[in-house]
Amino acid sequence: MKKIIAAIMAICCVCGGISAVQASTEGFALTAGAVDIYTEVVEGDLTFHVYDDFAELIKCSTGAEGEVVIPEKIKGKPVDRIGESAFSGCKGITYVTIPESVSVIEMNAFRNCTALTGFSRGLPLFHGSSIAGCTALKSLSLTRPMQNGMLTALDISDCRQLEGLEISEDCILESQFRLGGCPLLKDLKLPETTALSSIVVTDCASLTEIQLPLKNQVDNAVFSISKCGKIKELDLSSADISSVNIESMSGLEKVSFNSEKKPKYSMNDCEKLTAVTRFLASDSTIDYETCPELKDVYYYEETSERPQIHDVMKLALYGVTVHCRKSNTELISCLRKYSVDIAFIGETKLKGDANCDDEVNLADAVFIMQTVSAPDKYKLSECGAENADVDASGDITNMDALLIQRYKLGIIDEL
Repeated sequence: MKKIIAAIMAICCVCGGISAVQASTEGFALTAGAVDIYTEVVEGDLTFHVYDDFAELIKCSTGAEGEVVIPEKIKGKPVDRIGESAFSGCKGITYVTIPESVSVIEMNAFRNCTALTGFSRGLPLFHGSSIAGCTALKSLSLTRPMQNGMLTALDISDCRQLEGLEISEDCILESQFRLGGCPLLKDLKLPETTALSSIVVTDCASLTEIQLPLKNQVDNAVFSISKCGKIKELDLSSADISSVNIESMSGLEKVSFNSEKKPKYSMNDCEKLTAVTRFLASDSTIDYETCPELKDVYYYEETSERPQIHDVMKLALYGVTVHCRKSNTELISCLRKYSVDIAFIGETKLKGDANCDDEVNLADAVFIMQTVSAPDKYKLSECGAENADVDASGDITNMDALLIQRYKLGIIDEL
């Protein structure tokens, strides 16, 4: 008997001097190698763990209905946090009043609350997936969690009625961010500084504008977007992103990338896409077959690097015009070798210069006649079309080609 008592006392000493009476009458939780004593308190549909200096809401009855008001204090202790999965599956609650004392909301706290329409204040989420599956939620505001300001692995999914989303600028998103299945949301603005390795946006049919982080504390961040049909232009020119995946964007017409970051990217199934920026040094892919309107590719960078041959062959095969600077001599040489149409960036318009090589000659007249006789095979770039309309009729015809010929033969003095 003495040995048993000694063993019990030894265990109590290891656990920080907890008495056998406390362990038997109160609950305990392991945190960071220590044992925290709590008292479990049930108040209506809510269950709390009350510790020495704070209280945590750990559970709401799944049978709860209507508005739920979380008290600011329980047994004199401030309700500081909402625990993991505390309201998960509470399909009858419609509104939650959260006191200012709550500084942290743990993972999945409000997952699949299908009747929930809103909260009394911004949510200081600490771990993600807290509001996925809230199909009736109309607006959501996220504030900085008090512990370290990091909002980890945030997942906003299947919130079919969500119209407004506000993320506090001092909130640092960490690890992953996912927005999906929110068909009424019109814009997404992420904080300027984040620590995200992955950003995924999908199935948001009303989304028209996205602002990605200007500074990301994680290298090799990936941005993926799909099934957001109302976005016409995707401006990523300031985004701190290393890799971009664009898929099934039925309304997308133009994409701009960060010329300093030179991200790797892939694009497919963008049926209205007409123009895109490319980088010689990045390993990027475009499925021209599923992007049939893509006819202009821009190489803005000042470089003498040569492009990958398979990329150049695709440009020629699909009749894409490459816009580049005259200083990109290796690129120009390679493009001309495979008969890719070239338009020079930053050059003044030159009437008659249909092929945009900064010269007016018989080659321009021939090119115009080719575009008139075989428009499916030969196409003018935007700049070339402007230059080719020599008689300013608004249409490109053989008369424009004839005027160029007469000009080169000295029959007329100017175009």
